[in-house]
Amino acid sequence: MFKDLSVLAHAPAPLNVQHGYHWAIWDIPVATTTIPHDLATGFHPANLAGASQWSQRNNYGFFPPCPNPFPVGNANFSCPLVEDSYSFTIYAFDFTHLPALPTPDLSANGEPTNNYVANVAKYIESLPALAVAEYRATSHAWASSFAPPGTIEYPCVADDKIDGGTNKKDGGVTIDGSALMCLE
Repeated sequence: MFKDLSVLAHAPAPLNVQHGYHWAIWDIPVATTTIPHDLATGFHPANLAGASQWSQRNNYGFFPPCPNPFPVGNANFSCPLVEDSYSFTIYAFDFTHLPALPTPDLSANGEPTNNYVANVAKYIESLPALAVAEYRATSHAWASSFAPPGTIEYPCVADDKIDGGTNKKDGGVTIDGSALMCLE
């Protein structure tokens, strides 16, 4: 789990939750000792077989620290936070795959209405872990230029469910209630 602790603590609700949870990755194979520095995007990153990930943006790929996305002095920067604290948290469980992930909240057009990473984080935090390790750091980096995030593209693979469900799609949810990866 990758969170912006400063935004979670200081931004007003609901912006704190919408912007404070950056990225989650789960079902990392037990023999894995490192995550590739060039981790592929996509719900199932090709260079970390078995894992699944979700990002607040960036088409599922890692959403890095971004305390100051505008150059120094840019009038578009209105956030009072100029230094953010971040947290990487790793959870060890006694099961191979997370059971019954929460269903994404979707708009009428099938797009997420809130930050699904926050839903996944709260779910993972509620599970009984064998161990939890957290690394905290701060960043006060300023961007040299501003590039708005690109359009988020949600893949749609009919037989690829978020939690591995196997029943047919029925309006964005499988018949057994498990969520589809496909957001349409």
